[in-house]
Amino acid sequence: MGALEDEALFAAIAEGNLFKIKEAIAGGGDVNARNSCDKAALIIVARQRITVAARLLLGKGTGPMIEDAKGGIASERTYDAGITGTLYETEKKR
Repeated sequence: MGALEDEALFAAIAEGNLFKIKEAIAGGGDVNARNSCDKAALIIVARQRITVAARLLLGKGTGPMIEDAKGGIASERTYDAGITGTLYETEKKR
């Protein structure tokens, strides 16, 4: 898959539309892709507090320790979003 699928994923995330996020992933969007600002999808949904989308990305294989452009890891960025427990549950299963 490629850039178009990843763009669709980030557009869906920007809208906060869970249905479109699922569609973009099913269509080949890379859950570990980064947007034009080098931000990972998981970090963006966490900042937007889209907990269900964060769980979806984690369930599809994105790494809870993925870094953003500034070296922050997802688990740090998601603490305030209330999904840190989900990150650690996912990491334990790996």
